[in-house]
Amino acid sequence: ESNQSVTQSLSKLDLKRAADQHIFKVSIRTPESVHLYAKLVIDGMEYSRRLHTLCQRDILQHDLFNCYIAPPVKDGPYEVTIYAKTHKDTMYRAAICIRLPGSNIAQSNTLPMIHQSFEDHQCILMAPLRRFLRQNEYILIRMIVPNALMVKIRNGDDLIELDVNEYKKGVVKKKIRVRGDVCVIGCWDKKTDSTICVFNMV
Repeated sequence: ESNQSVTQSLSKLDLKRAADQHIFKVSIRTPESVHLYAKLVIDGMEYSRRLHTLCQRDILQHDLFNCYIAPPVKDGPYEVTIYAKTHKDTMYRAAICIRLPGSNIAQSNTLPMIHQSFEDHQCILMAPLRRFLRQNEYILIRMIVPNALMVKIRNGDDLIELDVNEYKKGVVKKKIRVRGDVCVIGCWDKKTDSTICVFNMV
């Protein structure tokens, strides 16, 4: 019964290729507060949800979730299961199963490694939506990190505390030149730094 209510609350499914042609985007409108995650299976093999899927609220429409799926270079079809949990549920339940056509993926893409604090604090990653960054590449990190006391970015060996122009009203906007692996770190209390997401330098 709970599974049915979760499924009914996820309505108006929309599927399209994201701006990056190697990523699928599934948009789901849900009237109630839910937590979602997606699982990607190809030929019976499950791929890491932390690298190949990302579900987060839409920036503008709070009743909309966007789930990004970044398949490896492998013929499909791709089986995507979206799991949902309302605040009343104790466990996630399979709510929607989708089969995506799996042709013409010429290049693999993985998403940044998402850590638990990303989900706990309902962060939203706008850019970049890829895990691998080139050395000395200039990137603009754009995220929503709600209610943090401070946000830091570790860029290789450098640790940068964002100033009031770079982290304002929950929005991170920081341009950096990639010097190594890049970690976005949030601090929600005065003692603990929590890694939010990680990009790897290649």
